[in-house]
Amino acid sequence: MNEGDTVKFVALPSIITSWVEPFIELRGKRVLDFGCGFGVTAAGMATKHQLAVMHGVDINQEADGCVGLIGRELPKSVTFEEILPGQIGSSTGFDLIYSWSVFEHVRRGMLQDTLEQLVEAMNPGGVFFLQISPLYFSPEGSHLWSIGYDNWEHLTKQMDEVQEELEASEQSRDVVHALWSMYRALNRVTPNELLDRLSRAGLEQLRVQIDRKDMAVPRYLLESYNEDALRTFQIVCLFRKPE
Repeated sequence: MNEGDTVKFVALPSIITSWVEPFIELRGKRVLDFGCGFGVTAAGMATKHQLAVMHGVDINQEADGCVGLIGRELPKSVTFEEILPGQIGSSTGFDLIYSWSVFEHVRRGMLQDTLEQLVEAMNPGGVFFLQISPLYFSPEGSHLWSIGYDNWEHLTKQMDEVQEELEASEQSRDVVHALWSMYRALNRVTPNELLDRLSRAGLEQLRVQIDRKDMAVPRYLLESYNEDALRTFQIVCLFRKPE
């Protein structure tokens, strides 16, 4: 595995576990990875815990390449499913649902319904772990760090300039197209809005961590944007479905 896949296979399952296990024991549980991507974190969760079910869903078929990325067979508990935007998959009865850097990509008009569908798919007493980084208004919120966007460039440059700089980069045409499509679809959700939506979906808050950048904000940005939103780059939260 390369370094990035090792992080997804080892480090992310450890982080998720450290948040979840004070509230539920994962052995023998049913787990959903919402927005699983290549499925490496799902494979890592299943390897770390003796899960009854480890189901990953995403709007693409990237998880078909999971075995090649991790260099071993998948645990028998692991399954993957391709879904359409606005869907959450065909399985239910989950004790844990987690999502790592996914909900900034969910269309804003689908956010509440998606959360409510996920809550419906959880068992009473189940927990919901959600992480987003970087949030849109933060320095790297464009997700375009491959072209050096790490200082709010997406808030100061026009859309056509962003596109021109992407197209002028040394990345392949397919990568440029994917990054441009991703950038245009970011939903600009803020931590307060996300927490409110989770509560309105019927979940009880257990723990929240909000991380901020300690760097100077350009003065002209403060004329249009809230300083806290500009500094806040990550939210990690854990909620529970009432019994």
